[in-house]
Amino acid sequence: MKAAAAMAVLEGVVAIGYGIYLAVKQVSTGADENLVQSDTSAFAFVGIGTALFILLTFGPMAYGGINILRGNQWGRSIIVFMNALMVAIAFYMFSGGAVGLGAVTLLAAAITLVCALHPVSTAWATAAFDARRGK
Repeated sequence: MKAAAAMAVLEGVVAIGYGIYLAVKQVSTGADENLVQSDTSAFAFVGIGTALFILLTFGPMAYGGINILRGNQWGRSIIVFMNALMVAIAFYMFSGGAVGLGAVTLLAAAITLVCALHPVSTAWATAAFDARRGK
């Protein structure tokens, strides 16, 4: 489970770093009108909005990974959930032409899911749960 937790932290840090990059880029260069087809002024906040979304989605996953690495129990479910979503996102990236990024996303998600759902990880989670319940 520690390998899955470490991968989750890495994925979270990379995603949050990209979010920060988008926010800084928008603040320093202004809105990129090529990103959104809209007549409203909402396109002016795409970079910051995306950064906030990434922080709110990948932040808890990174925290879950850190929590597991510290020896606590919470975090496995959100790691599995987010990486299952990342598998779907990778296929969406393939269909959009971002084959390289899609491959990296799919590989990272697959490695994390295999580590998180490995029988040894499942046994660890079961033992920790049983210990909390007093079995």
